[in-house]
Amino acid sequence: WPTKVLLAMAPYFAIGMIGAVLVHGRAPGRRMTWALFAGGALLVLGDAWWAADEATRGSHSALLHVIRDAPAAAGFACMVAAAAKAVCPPRLLASAPLAWTGQVSYGIYLWHVPLLLFLRAHGLLPLDPIGALVVVAPVAIAVAAASWYAIERPA
Repeated sequence: WPTKVLLAMAPYFAIGMIGAVLVHGRAPGRRMTWALFAGGALLVLGDAWWAADEATRGSHSALLHVIRDAPAAAGFACMVAAAAKAVCPPRLLASAPLAWTGQVSYGIYLWHVPLLLFLRAHGLLPLDPIGALVVVAPVAIAVAAASWYAIERPA
């Protein structure tokens, strides 16, 4: 069972859609917004710890590979909901760099896994998660930007 195909990513799309449905038309107060953001950040960090721990032990379960990042997906959904429903929209989210990142974000999502796999296959991916992020993030952003300017924008 391949774990890097679109169907394997369905749980993450579903979590995002459920989050969108739950917050649509609601205006949470300031405390709830901060709770969503903080809870989401804890889920993301907890998932990163879990993934790093699992990487050291190894796992061959296809199901675990498909659902292993569900806590991070739920955490990011909470953080996006908090940002979208903030009482006073932060200026940071309206800044030009983040607006541009939003334009190319789908490309970042599409390209980061193939880039991770390519770099790992060629021995160019650090084993340390922070090192891997430092290596992959700029490459994924550059490739996503190139594909946005060459393919998405002209369409």
